[in-house]
Parts: sequence; structure tokens; C-alpha cells
Amino acid sequence: MTIRTLAVIAISLIIGTSCATVEDNSLKADGFGPVRLGVVIKNLPKSSEGLYDQIEPERIEAFDYEGTEYHLVFNGERIATLIENEGKIHAIEILSDKIQTKDGFGLNKTVSQLLAAGAESYCDNYGFEGLLFRGMLFSYMELTPSGQKKADGAYLDGTDPLFTESDFKPGTHPTQITLAKWYAE
Repeated sequence: MTIRTLAVIAISLIIGTSCATVEDNSLKADGFGPVRLGVVIKNLPKSSEGLYDQIEPERIEAFDYEGTEYHLVFNGERIATLIENEGKIHAIEILSDKIQTKDGFGLNKTVSQLLAAGAESYCDNYGFEGLLFRGMLFSYMELTPSGQKKADGAYLDGTDPLFTESDFKPGTHPTQITLAKWYAE
């Protein structure tokens, strides 16, 4: 090999390595940064620069759930909760507008903005759950009385109604985004 060929290989390796180590911290349907659905919780870094500076475990014992949840904390604020199942991340609850998609969607967006971008209502066996957007569930938004009536009806008769902007209080924001494989399918 010539010196020129070796130089090209060396530069390619340096560029490839430096690009590979740059982590994409943006929110996607499967997680953000090193926090991804299916990852073994013990394998998560204890902190991730600019994302979280500690992980706080909390034992939960309720009538329908028993296990450990892990809270990601950044500067004293809980930004996300990891729901564990068999040692792996089973679901992720985003609690801070600090975590957003590459194009800026997160808890900072209003229901109007989410609907305009293509979010759709999502109902399950328990009734209205929120707005499904890019495989992520945006939830806990304030409904108007007519919106609440529609949500209650969905639960009672098992329908999947279409929610519109008028079903939500003006300017309302979701307060949680849930990531789980069944929303992304």
C-alpha cells in the first residue's frame, strides 16, 4: 500500500469513529440518547452529559403493579421515569419538555400543534388515553366538557372516537409522553 492509501484509510477511520461516538439524544419512539426500550437497566450509564445526572430507583407496590421504577434526574428535576420488566426498560414516561424530537416536538407543544402535525386520538380498553404521534403517546391534557363527554362515551361503549381541537381546552399541553413498543407498532 502506498502512503496515500494508508492516509485515506486512517482519515476514514478517524472520521467514522468520531461520527459513531456522537450520540443522538433526540426523542424517538424507542427512546432518547442511551435510554432505549429493551435496554438492560443495569447497563445504562449512571449519567449522560446534558440529559440526566443521576438515576433514582423507587420500589413500587400497588394493587396492580409491583416492581422498581427508575427516575432520570437532571439538575434536581425528574425528567423521565423508566418502567422495568425483567431487568429491561419496558416503557419510558417523559416528564420534561427538555426531551424533544429533532424537529422540536415534546411537552412544549400544544394539542393544536400536535393535531396540525398529524397526531391522532388514541383510545384503549380504559377509554381515551391521549394523542398518538410518531409512535409516542402524548397524554394528560385538559379536555373541555364536551371532550370529556366524548372520552367517557368511548370508555362506556368501547368506541374509538376522533378527538378534535375543540375537545381540548385552548392552549393545553400534554404533561407526559409514554414510549412503549405497542404504541410504535
